[in-house]
Amino acid sequence: MQLIYIFDLIIIEQKLLFMSEIEQKKQILASFLKICQESKIDGNILPKLAKDCEIDEAKIELIFENGIVGIIEFFITDVLRDLEGLVDSDNDFHSKKVRQKIHFCLFNFFNIQKKNRKAVRSIKDFYFDLGNLACKNNGLTPVSFAVKSSYLIADKMWIILKDKSTDHNYYSKRMVLSKITAKAFFTFIDDESNDLQKTSDLISVEIEKVMSFEKFKKNVMEICGASKEEICAMVFNEDGKVKSIGDIVKKLPFIRLFN
Repeated sequence: MQLIYIFDLIIIEQKLLFMSEIEQKKQILASFLKICQESKIDGNILPKLAKDCEIDEAKIELIFENGIVGIIEFFITDVLRDLEGLVDSDNDFHSKKVRQKIHFCLFNFFNIQKKNRKAVRSIKDFYFDLGNLACKNNGLTPVSFAVKSSYLIADKMWIILKDKSTDHNYYSKRMVLSKITAKAFFTFIDDESNDLQKTSDLISVEIEKVMSFEKFKKNVMEICGASKEEICAMVFNEDGKVKSIGDIVKKLPFIRLFN
């Protein structure tokens, strides 16, 4: 019984330690976002964080092993957690079409960050700051993470959407969505329109481009799978002569995408 009691105490201590670390991370993140609203991310950011949070700078580096990139990664994870909560609370979400679900997730991912947009601009500048190359603690890590993060965000969104694709479709879906995410990011940081309308419109346009291409690809595959008789009927008239280009094009099923 005594061993069981000791074991229970150890588990409780570990849980308290874990909860304490999460709370510390949230405190540091809140301070980070506040500071980044007013100033750029540079070599002075950690001392500022330490002072604002009233903890040692070494403690911050211990909590976030990857330093500033680690804090940004925690921020993205926190936003995605809030997004998942929004999806769970939307009773109509699972009845939406796929394109509507994607728009909902991608738009709200940025809408959640709206109050911290100035800080997000600072994060963008940090990603692509050439001064990082001269810093041994940063180097190529920020810009590499910028590319990696768009894929990780896309991956999480497809998980939220309960995507069951496999093989090349699994990766291609994530690559396409990560590209849209990156484009939406650069629109969002400068979007002063009401209710982020510019960001919403861009997301809609990019999704429509992908959906149109998928329709186009599907119809081309159907053409490629047509029988010789069907292809001949498309190309030759009743006299056995080749039809004009205009007549051939009119018969192609995917031409409706351009009308």
